[in-house]
Amino acid sequence: MIVTLDMSIPKLDEVRKGCEVQTNAMSVQTLQPTKRKDRLRVAAYCRVSTLMEDQSSSIQIQREHFEAEIDAHTDWENAGIFYERISGTSKENRPELEWLLQKCRCRQVDLILTKSISRFARNAADLLWLVRELNSMGIHIVFEKESIDTRTKQGELMLSLLASFAENEVRSISQNNRWAIQRRFENGSYKHSSAPFGYTLEEGKWIIENREAQVVRFIFREYLAGRRSGDIAKELNAGGICTKRSTQKWVRAAISGFWTRDTIISIIRNEAYIGNITLQKTYMDEYYHRKRNCGKYQLIRWVNHHASIVDNSTYDRAQVLRAQRGERWKRTPYLNHCVFTRRVICGECNSSFWRATIRQKGEPRLFWRCANKTVGGSRCGMTNILESSLQNAFLTLLNKLHYAPLLIRIFISDLTHECGSELFAVNEQIACAKSLLCAVEQWVGGKDWRKEAENIFKEHIDRVIVMPNSILCFRFKCGLFFMECVGNSRNIPSQELVPQGGLNGDLRI
Repeated sequence: MIVTLDMSIPKLDEVRKGCEVQTNAMSVQTLQPTKRKDRLRVAAYCRVSTLMEDQSSSIQIQREHFEAEIDAHTDWENAGIFYERISGTSKENRPELEWLLQKCRCRQVDLILTKSISRFARNAADLLWLVRELNSMGIHIVFEKESIDTRTKQGELMLSLLASFAENEVRSISQNNRWAIQRRFENGSYKHSSAPFGYTLEEGKWIIENREAQVVRFIFREYLAGRRSGDIAKELNAGGICTKRSTQKWVRAAISGFWTRDTIISIIRNEAYIGNITLQKTYMDEYYHRKRNCGKYQLIRWVNHHASIVDNSTYDRAQVLRAQRGERWKRTPYLNHCVFTRRVICGECNSSFWRATIRQKGEPRLFWRCANKTVGGSRCGMTNILESSLQNAFLTLLNKLHYAPLLIRIFISDLTHECGSELFAVNEQIACAKSLLCAVEQWVGGKDWRKEAENIFKEHIDRVIVMPNSILCFRFKCGLFFMECVGNSRNIPSQELVPQGGLNGDLRI
């Protein structure tokens, strides 16, 4: 059998016709790609205020409730259940809340569930700050009890109102507790939760601990013998004697020595070692900050509350000696040793900077740090400034003004033109500015700190404000102020200075 294949070339019209038929028969359709449905990452926050058994069961119920709630939604993913037993009057010292916020900043949470406003925060300012920070990251909160969802427009308004109610409730409870504590102070029924060094707490009573009591007597004896408190602390550290806080979590600090000069002085001045207690020396204000009682509340003193470790005559002689040493310290001319003393101010907490010394590679280096950071009264986050950085920043400013004295002349001209000679304060300000201009013009320049620069600083600088990002603001007595960078911070561009602020004469570099 022979199969014949038609290999003839089709005509052009037939080809076109065939193409037309195929084109007419085909239809084009646009299909939407199927998207993978993302699951919402949901976290829950639980909190109770105390360690009581009913509170422990409460937090367990909250955890189980939120776990079931998240599992019930197929489009939700459990991003973690965060729970803690701590007071909610402040956002500070709440590790689980901080860990939750850290996960939110890392974009690992999309939604937060919590039982009520009071569980999240009892301080209205802290609550609104937390909500707004989370909203700025696109993360919202659902408060179940109040039926508030911060994703809605009315959510934050209603939240602020209810948060104020919650804060007022806490304030009312706090006032009631304070009243009850004051009544217990007055009738002698108040029970202490801890005892000072030298005593142990047994059934609410202070009992002398013999080994610690020997240390207390040793401190008083050596102090009255004329030894300095720092030397006594060094001897106790060298002998391996631990303080009240030298427990396992303080092992690292105890190895390097836990006794300090301030610890010794606190024992010397503590009247508990003669059997007396003064109550209500500190109090908590309405913003939950602990402050020293300087007359706002009545001090209450308990006499012969417990057995004494030292006798009254020893204690009185120690107080007299401590007062004498304090007077000698006040009379020392140390405050006049450095030109920066009492002139360097923290721009964050408005406290003075103190001078300190640190050793680097065996050589001492002088630096300045905020007094709050030094004392520990508050946790100021301002960075330390080397004294050499302060000197170099002022020298840089002097060199700039030496080559651009026209800026000070413009400032003097503006003051003279606007006020004439009517106001005495303005005349004094003009005189200060002219004196500064004269000193700047006579400045010979240089990069080394010397007596001439120190004299100009002492005569013309009112204060130096330390600002974040290592920026120093030099305020002159005439009303001018200039800004300079220190360290590795980005340089502030040295642009032409233009007077700002009218009579204040604020000029900025």
